[in-house]
Amino acid sequence: MGNSERAHPDAIFVRFTGAKGFGFTYIDEEAFAAAADHFLAIALAREEDDTAEIRHQVCHDQLWRVFADPMGEQYTWHNVRWIVAAAVRDKYGYEGPTPRVVVVENAEDDAGIIIRSGDEFLEHPGWPRALIVGHPATGGGPATFFSSREGFEVTAKRPMSDELWLPQIVDRLYEVTPSVVMGMPKSDKEGKMQVQCRAVAFGTKASLKERTSSD
Repeated sequence: MGNSERAHPDAIFVRFTGAKGFGFTYIDEEAFAAAADHFLAIALAREEDDTAEIRHQVCHDQLWRVFADPMGEQYTWHNVRWIVAAAVRDKYGYEGPTPRVVVVENAEDDAGIIIRSGDEFLEHPGWPRALIVGHPATGGGPATFFSSREGFEVTAKRPMSDELWLPQIVDRLYEVTPSVVMGMPKSDKEGKMQVQCRAVAFGTKASLKERTSSD
């Protein structure tokens, strides 16, 4: 769902095969441009020319590398955030219109990688379609995706671990959420670890309902 006045997305979701991926946030056009330009400055330093064709090539070459080894150590989530920003800007142009939410994922027939509007994240079924370990102001981070309430609840009932803790906490705290919830560990004044959660509705109407003590 593009908007003629938007030249940047609020979020880009990178979905690998399965439920894992990344959720990246860009608080304004300047933050989005800075991420895209950071990647291009590094990538184009190896090229003899700077043309639209070469920019397109380096963006998508790196995107293919990310999807070829999504859990590898070659890229940090910061690197991937820069790469997908450049690839999304390459697709929608410097002036847009750009969707408010963009999804980067494998095509259904595994014929390639697609960049599309993530309209489903602008709808809010009451359970989180994506949980992101991170904060909007720091650019997001690793994400887990859910295609149904049942899928979310199954994951949320699993034992908590270092790799899987945000679904359990969100399920314990909230009965109803917008489609995206972000969470980041935070220590209190006494040094005890807590989790700061932030629900993201992308400017649309959504509910956030905390669980009562009897739930």
